[in-house]
Amino acid sequence: MSLPDYKAYQAHVGITNPEMTEELQKVFPSYNKVCGTYVNNPEKYGVCLLPEAERLLLSVFGPGPGFASLPWKEKKQKRSDKRRKSNSVTVRMDDELFQFAQAAKQEAGCESMQALFEYLLVAFIKGRAALADDPQAIDYLRRRNLMRS
Repeated sequence: MSLPDYKAYQAHVGITNPEMTEELQKVFPSYNKVCGTYVNNPEKYGVCLLPEAERLLLSVFGPGPGFASLPWKEKKQKRSDKRRKSNSVTVRMDDELFQFAQAAKQEAGCESMQALFEYLLVAFIKGRAALADDPQAIDYLRRRNLMRS
């Protein structure tokens, strides 16, 4: 167990010693300014708050680093997706439909379900462009060199 750092917690949530003392006194009436000095210097005095007191501060002021009994993990920022194809689709299907999808994948000569899905979408767009004379579909096919001008 590492030593608590209540000063880091106070700085993180933006509270002062008197505010922390006031909240703790509501549940622990004997907690005072002197106790706060001991608690804020655990390496000197060997004193820290009870887990119940830490949970109280957490519920009143919110999460932050510095508690001895409550682990704190800084939230990592999500890394940006650097994939060439950054959009994702998840598909759930019953067993029978999945068997048809597997057969279609082999028939079309696709290596993966993603390749099959792209193949089917391009076929759909080509059909849409041919039937409806859809300018958006035609533009897409021309940009991908899938249709002659």
